[in-house]
Amino acid sequence: MSPVITASLAAVIVYSAFNLKFKFYNKIYDEKNAKHNLCLALTLIICLSACAAIFYCLYNGNLKYPYEIPLFYTNAHEQMFDALLKRQLNIDIVPNSMLSKLNNVYDWDERLMYSFEYLWDRVYFDGKYFSYFGLAPVLLVYFPFYFITGKVPAAQTVCFIFSVVAVIAIFFLVIKLFKIFVKKVNLPLLILSIFAAQAGSLILMSQSSADQYYISVSSAIAFLALFLLFTFCAYDSKRVPKKCLFFALSGISLVFIVMSRPNIALYFLLAVPVYLSVLFSKDYTVSKKLLQVFSFAVPVAIGAAFVMWYNYARFGSVFEFGAKYQLTVYDVSKYSFNLSLVLPAFYYYFFQFPEFLKSFPYFKVPYIVLPSIKTYVYLTSTVGVFSMPSVWGFVCLPVSFGEKNTDKYKKSVLALSLICIIIMAVFDMCFAGVNIRYLSDIALVAVLFASVMLLTFFASFDASSNKVKFAVHNLVSILLFLSFVIGCCLIVVNERNNLINLK
Repeated sequence: MSPVITASLAAVIVYSAFNLKFKFYNKIYDEKNAKHNLCLALTLIICLSACAAIFYCLYNGNLKYPYEIPLFYTNAHEQMFDALLKRQLNIDIVPNSMLSKLNNVYDWDERLMYSFEYLWDRVYFDGKYFSYFGLAPVLLVYFPFYFITGKVPAAQTVCFIFSVVAVIAIFFLVIKLFKIFVKKVNLPLLILSIFAAQAGSLILMSQSSADQYYISVSSAIAFLALFLLFTFCAYDSKRVPKKCLFFALSGISLVFIVMSRPNIALYFLLAVPVYLSVLFSKDYTVSKKLLQVFSFAVPVAIGAAFVMWYNYARFGSVFEFGAKYQLTVYDVSKYSFNLSLVLPAFYYYFFQFPEFLKSFPYFKVPYIVLPSIKTYVYLTSTVGVFSMPSVWGFVCLPVSFGEKNTDKYKKSVLALSLICIIIMAVFDMCFAGVNIRYLSDIALVAVLFASVMLLTFFASFDASSNKVKFAVHNLVSILLFLSFVIGCCLIVVNERNNLINLK
């Protein structure tokens, strides 16, 4: 038996004994209780300590500018930082003339026919190199860090910064969601949910995998967490000035989601019921409703105008982010929705499970093979989101819908959370492929709202006997704990394996 499984079973047995003795199932969270808040503070400190530990293990110094290595060998974000400092939108590298002579420069097979050097996985358009990676990390981390320290942050530093932001945002987001959706929040389950959400969101995995790809992933997770946090803070606030502030921050976060990973903006749909609850509320006058609407709409409009200008200035289209012009393993412009990929999307994004090994590193992320699919699909290794057992909490959705005290707006959010992750999985499968980092597009939302449903399920047994409450509480605790375990395994064993390969 794998040591991971053995250790997990031992932890479950010990926890179950303590649960029975100290009656964890009867510990209701009181936000005014100092001891309860101290427990939560310690939970946050532990999570932030994990960020610090990963950073300490991987940190290898930041970069001098001008770079000590040729610009060609720096990552896409470092190249864009250099370009913007030089007041240009294209990367300051002259492409090899062979690129302009190919029939289809975006066809990898055609490029392989000739032996010449070019920038891998960058955009080639109109005889110039560009980056399709979002600008959010460059504008929010690279420039401030450079002006403060005089150095350019390494990938490990950038991912660490986003990881800290995400961990703090996820911590408060879990508490806020449970306050809104669960009538009585159990303290031990709240703490376990925070740990499960932190590890299950894959933000720590992204930090441990730090490179140009995971910088964008970390940025997207951080701003998605902030967007959801500010949106539900606005929903929960009673005073109009606070609602306006949170709606404005929500709008700003949405803009930076688009400037990190544009496809993640799909989760804007989760906020629609919140906006509708304001528009149809009888508690506000028309002027106060408009004030809240404009608080969100104005920063979004300004951000959208900037993004559209940036796209148009580079590619002549306000909606073109450059992905279809990238020099990578396939001509990305040929990607399209493919009905034959829907079932594989369900399997690999939801039901692909990891393997547990008897020898180090005791955990394996399986490599994917799709021999029966005729079209090209980018395939690497991954696990599905149901590998984290708490995500099975979605089966409790009918219980959440059956709650008499849950209004239609809250029910809409829960239903949309499931709909959105399904759409995102199919979209990623068709337009990106299979990769463990693509799982981050659905992991945070899946773990968060499945946990909400699990705690709602437990709360529905409030009037039951202690034996029943203990059994249900133990089940939910185990699901949350095992999600945390799987998330922690992915910090060590992943696409990059940086922690395993430490010298």
